[in-house]
Amino acid sequence: MTQRIAPHAESIATHSRGTQEPSTMSQFNNVARSIIITLGLALTACGGTAGSDTILSTAHPELTPVGESVSYAPVSIHTVIRKTKVSAGEDLHVECLYLDAEGIRVDGPAPIVETVPEASYTMLADVAVVRPTTAGTQIVRCQTPDGELVDLEGVSVIVDAGLPHSWFIEDLGEDCYHEGIHLPIDVTVVDTWGNTVPNAQVTLDVYPSEGVTGDLYQGLRFNDEGVYDVSIMIEGDLAPGATIEAHVRAVHVDETGP
Repeated sequence: MTQRIAPHAESIATHSRGTQEPSTMSQFNNVARSIIITLGLALTACGGTAGSDTILSTAHPELTPVGESVSYAPVSIHTVIRKTKVSAGEDLHVECLYLDAEGIRVDGPAPIVETVPEASYTMLADVAVVRPTTAGTQIVRCQTPDGELVDLEGVSVIVDAGLPHSWFIEDLGEDCYHEGIHLPIDVTVVDTWGNTVPNAQVTLDVYPSEGVTGDLYQGLRFNDEGVYDVSIMIEGDLAPGATIEAHVRAVHVDETGP
């Protein structure tokens, strides 16, 4: 009789062990689920949630993981920036974001960044530091090295001209002029990269001021004879290392002219 009971007892013991000790696959699933939940919390704590200063590409993916990734394979790439406007030569930080089929943030191959017009950039960890130098609109988009995943729309950044670096002045071509002549003045201020600096603080001074009308934009008209010192200066901050000297000329005005 003991021999008949033993198999039954062994069966019960085996069944109990199965209840108390999950299978290897079940343990793996539980561990994976814990890792995903922990990753989601970490992303949120480290700025994973899109804030008001975060600009995403057209797809507007959510940065907070939702659900559990099944494959962990990226199916799309998106461009993320923190600024919509920079000055020429200013660093623009660009992050390339991978999402899987469930819209969850996942890892992917080291991306490359395309810029239009072309701008240099360097990779620092997972962030590309782009330095645009052409004033206007800069398009930035992420893609994989093999071109399989491309953020076709990318993001647009407004690039303003930098600080004044130098200028070009087209003014008086002669030293002596006929009384009553109108003389146009054209001043173009550019930054380090040759972009025209709009609204530069350029001033015009004429001494003596009697007998002279006009300004920097309309040009000058000398109505009386005499010798006039014309000075064109730039005020405000300049680009690092730049020196712009005042432009000074002596203008002779005579009733009979040259």
